[in-house]
Amino acid sequence: MVYGSQGSTTVFNGYDPATATWSTAPASKSFSPGTGSSAFLLNNKAYVTRGNGSPAQDVYNPTTDSWAAGQTLPTGIGVAGDSTVNTSAADTCVYYSAGGSSSSIAWWDFSGAATGSMTFRTGSTARTLGIGSAIAYAPGANRLFVIYQNGTAGDGRLYYLGSPARTTGNADFTQGVQVVSDTSTRYNRMAYFKSGGIEYLLVLGRDTTDSRDTIVVSSLAGTPVKTDLNVDPFAGWSTGDGVSLQWDGGDYMYAIRGGGGSDFRRALIPSNPITGSWTWETLSNSFPQDAGSSISAGLIQPADVTGQAYRTSGTATTPDILPYTSAHSWGTVTWNESEPAGTTLSVTVQGWNGSSWTALASAVNASPISLSAFTTAAYPRIRLVANLSTTDNQLSPTLTDWAATSIYDVYVTGSGSLTCVNCHNVHYNGRGTAGTAWQMVRAALPSNTKTNYTGTPTQFCLECHGGAAPEATITASVLVPYAPGFRSLTSSPFFPGWNKSASSVEFAASGHKSTTISKLTDQFGCDTCHDPHGSDNKRLTALTASGGTTGSNHLNSTRVNTTAYTEEQLCYACHDNRRTGMCASPGCHQVSLSFLDVRSAFTLAYRHPVATGGRHADTETAAGLGSSNRHAECADCHDPHAARSGLHTETSSNAGEVLRGAVGIKPTAAWPANGVAVPAAGWTTERMTGETTDYEAYVCLKCHSSYSGQPFSVTSGSGTYTSTDLSTEFNPSNFGEHNVLGQSVGMETSFTFKNDAGTTVTRTWDLPDPASVIFDTTPVMWGYNSGMTCTSCHSNSTAAAKGPHGSSVKYMIDPAYPTQWELAVGDNPDTSGDQSTYLTTICNKCHANDYVNMNGAHKYTKHFRGSYTGGGSGGGKCIACHVKIPHGWKRPRLLGYRSDPANYSSLSIVAVLDKNIADAEASESSSGWDKANCITSGCDSHSTSKQGGSTYWP
Repeated sequence: MVYGSQGSTTVFNGYDPATATWSTAPASKSFSPGTGSSAFLLNNKAYVTRGNGSPAQDVYNPTTDSWAAGQTLPTGIGVAGDSTVNTSAADTCVYYSAGGSSSSIAWWDFSGAATGSMTFRTGSTARTLGIGSAIAYAPGANRLFVIYQNGTAGDGRLYYLGSPARTTGNADFTQGVQVVSDTSTRYNRMAYFKSGGIEYLLVLGRDTTDSRDTIVVSSLAGTPVKTDLNVDPFAGWSTGDGVSLQWDGGDYMYAIRGGGGSDFRRALIPSNPITGSWTWETLSNSFPQDAGSSISAGLIQPADVTGQAYRTSGTATTPDILPYTSAHSWGTVTWNESEPAGTTLSVTVQGWNGSSWTALASAVNASPISLSAFTTAAYPRIRLVANLSTTDNQLSPTLTDWAATSIYDVYVTGSGSLTCVNCHNVHYNGRGTAGTAWQMVRAALPSNTKTNYTGTPTQFCLECHGGAAPEATITASVLVPYAPGFRSLTSSPFFPGWNKSASSVEFAASGHKSTTISKLTDQFGCDTCHDPHGSDNKRLTALTASGGTTGSNHLNSTRVNTTAYTEEQLCYACHDNRRTGMCASPGCHQVSLSFLDVRSAFTLAYRHPVATGGRHADTETAAGLGSSNRHAECADCHDPHAARSGLHTETSSNAGEVLRGAVGIKPTAAWPANGVAVPAAGWTTERMTGETTDYEAYVCLKCHSSYSGQPFSVTSGSGTYTSTDLSTEFNPSNFGEHNVLGQSVGMETSFTFKNDAGTTVTRTWDLPDPASVIFDTTPVMWGYNSGMTCTSCHSNSTAAAKGPHGSSVKYMIDPAYPTQWELAVGDNPDTSGDQSTYLTTICNKCHANDYVNMNGAHKYTKHFRGSYTGGGSGGGKCIACHVKIPHGWKRPRLLGYRSDPANYSSLSIVAVLDKNIADAEASESSSGWDKANCITSGCDSHSTSKQGGSTYWP
């Protein structure tokens, strides 16, 4: 059970994780908790401190559903008060940090009535435990841990006291690692937990980089070590007064964020909490988390499987224990024990692997044991072996109330069901024609099954998938036997929702419904791709492409719901390359349908990895997009229920209609400073609904940014390389970037920065002659401030569906420009006429090549191939001076240095002067570029070292 205590009221509710429901509130507490209140479970009872400066606490007994006054504490509990339990036999007590302006840590010996307190000190100085402080006790390490925050007065470090017992007087704690930010007032919490028999602490709050994050602390008995998980349980929301973090003693960690919020979440603890994946799911909440709110979690009632007490030396074995019917993994093993003096007891858990019993956990001395790493498929039954010994002829250890749990998935979190009668009422429906599918005379109106349905199959499906489903109703004239229940996927950031009639992303306006293709008009519907009765394929899909041959049947595809197939095969049923045989007859759609052909693009050498079966899931999070699960299925970029026909508009950064409904990401707050990436936790999802701020790049950033863990090593058709974080490159705060995020100013002219001397300066650079550098004629009117999209450069040929599906050119560059951009050079059109290299690079798609008249630096007497006399590797190449990846960079005009990271570094430039630059088209004046302004390596015309006293771009 998880109990929730609401601050400012007497409300106290119970949450049952097995049913995902809150129970009726037990009898009210005698007080309303205030700031600093906390809750904990102890001996099958729940305790709540009053807080708000009061020493009172109440205790709830679930057996009698009643409250009683608890032990009065020796000191009042104020803001940021916290509690933790020491259950060791010799030192039983609960520790309470007084919080507020106090340095006191009180304790209560829960085996009796004794109370006392100690003074928290560091370096022999008493320290106030105010806002942001937290405490936790680790029984194995026998240490009491404290986060010392106190608003901004503390240092955010972890301190610990060995063998705390029931210490009184001054207690000097040892300083440990810094775990939370100390830059401003924070509300933090800390919880003890075990996994695989190892003790850990989980810290919730702001990490040391001041990001909302969680941290695991290990090595609790030695020198504590912290690991930053880079996982924010509350998706960007700050914690506040009332934040609470609790381990349930088994497999889960629960949290509420306080601050008046309503976020109730839990995470399955990975088998390796340091390297494993922590995924927080959103649970239903029953109360506003006011100041003083708290939760307590743990096994509050004996489990269903119990055994007799063992009172013998040697070993004793339980009967075989079977898992819950639909369980996929084992959960925890728990027991109660008694070890009188001279006796010992430990528990070994054995699993049956089909041929023999094997030890899953050996001679464990303390309950519980986590078995979450073992699946029920590998070990379909387990048993416990009690290892008992005694040296006293009258006493023996005892093991009682042993229990084992198993883990299964709960898909429907609310009430709801669906039966045949929701769609068919045999007492009212008509009879169809044998062998003919989709005759709606057989269907009933879902909102009243006593009425026959008269619409189309699609309209029928939208009765439930078009907003609110009909509520269960039974009257003389209306019959809805059950309220349909939908699986809750609120913790799945990319799932677009069950409502297929939502405004701006409705199926009725999608390209799959409103087609104008001859002979297909209005024939698309839900029934085209789904079988409502059942399918072996995910999401009830039931349409596959044939083996690739042409034929006379309309779609030349096979409808099947009994054979699993990969996602792209469903799309290939229509988006294929089999058109000649179907479209040759007059009166049929003989007009070219090549724009439908996506299949051909995915056969090219360089393509997105759509053929990665089993990796994509509707429920995936950022962790499902990283290097270990790299994939790009059709549904990662397209919403088939909302996508519409139409390409994106050139000179605009907005997503085209084919991306309508797709979910991407954007920064939660403002874009960071020049050259800085968005942190992994700094993103929020954004669905493409046709708004003016829906940029195509948002969909690409989902995989190509820090959100998915970029950079990491990638092996694809383009080879093995280290990927880059596009949020660094396309950051609108950069001094130079291609405009894929809709900036009003594309090419900047004013830059404020700190030069290499640390002085803040503002420099201005003139714009080059537009006619020399940018195409501004039909068909596309490009300008300095034009927007663009990722698919402006990364796309397949015009003969297939436009977009970054696949290409014959490396990195999926538009195949109309087959020469790698790294080979582009400045040529002399007046003398050599050799511009073929540049004309076939992707840059030439938008940028003119009249560099002779652009400015002084680009004159053909300076940096074109024939006149470049340096002995270095530049050879007149553009990347001699500009970054290798031309997305964007921290310096104007994408200038790169040799010292920049390898993926970006230019071939020649070492540094450039931080001067104002005017166009020196006609003369080499001091206000324009001069060879002395640029330090290079391997070019005889430039200096190879910085000028004394000069300042340079960083």
